[in-house]
Amino acid sequence: MGLRDSYHLVGSFCDWSLSPEPMALTPAADGTVHQIFVVRDGSCSSNSSSSCLVAAEAEDCSAEASENGTEAAKEGVGPAESPTRVDAGPAESLARSFGRSPKKRKLRREEFQIVISKSWVRRVYPGDGHGSVMLRPDIPSVAASEAGKGHDCNWIIEGFPGDIFRITFDPSSMIVSSAFVENRLNGSQSARWRGVNLGCWLVLEKWMAPEFFAGLAPTAEDELALMTQGGSKARTAVKEFRDSFIRLEDFEWLASTGGINAVRLPVGFWCLEEHARGTPFLPTCEYVDLAFDWAEANGLQILLELHGAVGSQNVEHHSGCSGCGVAWLEGSKRRQNLQVLEAWAIRWGHRKAFLGLGLGNEVAKPKPSSSSWKSDFVGTLLCKRCRGIQPRGYWEEVADFYAQAGRLVRPHLRPDTPLVIDTCWDTSRFLQGRLAKVPGPLWLDYHHYECMGSGDPGTVEDHIKAVNLCNQLLLEFPPNGQQPPPSFVLGEFSLALKPQSQGYDADGWQSRFFRNQTQLAAQRAVGWFFWSYKMARAGWSHWSYRESVELG
Repeated sequence: MGLRDSYHLVGSFCDWSLSPEPMALTPAADGTVHQIFVVRDGSCSSNSSSSCLVAAEAEDCSAEASENGTEAAKEGVGPAESPTRVDAGPAESLARSFGRSPKKRKLRREEFQIVISKSWVRRVYPGDGHGSVMLRPDIPSVAASEAGKGHDCNWIIEGFPGDIFRITFDPSSMIVSSAFVENRLNGSQSARWRGVNLGCWLVLEKWMAPEFFAGLAPTAEDELALMTQGGSKARTAVKEFRDSFIRLEDFEWLASTGGINAVRLPVGFWCLEEHARGTPFLPTCEYVDLAFDWAEANGLQILLELHGAVGSQNVEHHSGCSGCGVAWLEGSKRRQNLQVLEAWAIRWGHRKAFLGLGLGNEVAKPKPSSSSWKSDFVGTLLCKRCRGIQPRGYWEEVADFYAQAGRLVRPHLRPDTPLVIDTCWDTSRFLQGRLAKVPGPLWLDYHHYECMGSGDPGTVEDHIKAVNLCNQLLLEFPPNGQQPPPSFVLGEFSLALKPQSQGYDADGWQSRFFRNQTQLAAQRAVGWFFWSYKMARAGWSHWSYRESVELG
């Protein structure tokens, strides 16, 4: 590509004529160019098998072919066969769940190529050799440009009418990418990643499936106790539960009716057979394999999360083991957790749907009363003092674990794959440069639950403002060493409030609460993940995305 070359988008959104203005240089002034376009109401729908041009003509959305458009047809630039998909977004789905009639919208499809210096023989098209490809927001696509080639090879963008996308092209690296900007019709800003957690599937949680636990081991509070007390009966029941709780149909629903483009997948250290061996846990790797297959078949991404570490990172039931101390950084357990993360990166890091890797969920500081922590961790600090080494605190040790884990997994991941660091309910915890040695890019995972705590239940109106969430996400991080500052992600949130909150029995606050939290995530984070996709109990819609959508 020459320094004096210009680049024009050509696509269905401009009736396959050259865009009037060339793509503009980005603020980085590095030769990268970009341009925005708006998804048309008259473009073909995602579940249509007809071409965009035919659909546009049928809806009187195109005029007679211009000279450029006629030339485009000669050169084989035109619509590709449509994939089958979708028809509503998260805001409309939740509106339906709270008694409002949603306005039915269908995803539309736009296609494009890039023309160099207005010469149709110099076109830029998808370079993976598989024809037209779906260009997902913020997932780069390799481009190619060879005279006489590129016929019927277009990039495809899916969006709702009024959605504004920015297309970016880097001529030096031959990379094309897209980013969602906003919806012109309603002024809403959408998060880059809109997701749900697949909770209680691969790490069982009693409060989400109380009847299941009661039928196998009534006194068990976590998965370890369930498997230990329930014996062979529990092993059979757990397998049957996992076979049926999440299936292909769920991923199809999320990508279509749910308006979701990513899932956060909580997994325990026992996922692979070599790590489950010798424990009461059942390996879950076959389900993770299926999740990636289903996600890729439906255009979804997966954020894989270490939810239960060897030795537990928080002694909570959702780590799989609530009866032990926080011992995940002790000796052999630390080594095992590093091996687990590296093994996951090797097995799934190359998958197309692999969005990122979470290095530990809701990490907690060990309590001083923990004997194992006293004997190992405190002993180490005293030993360091004897050698004249200034001892560091627990969170420095946590950061060291993240840095070592990052060095182990990075060779098996795409360069732009984020490592996700839990903020432990406090986004300022890693402000002191503690993460400088963790190879980025990094996302800082914050969880927001207005129903937690023992304080005054307050009023619904106060809660739905989500003031604490706003304050946490407003924190500005400096660059992480030589890397850009980490980004925030709202990894867990719900619609749950204390029933004693004033105004709790009124209608309509749930949709405003959802909108406020997701809009804050759109403005200050890379995305959001609702907890959870669904529950293994009825009547808990404030914790169930699926039930909230389907109530209406």
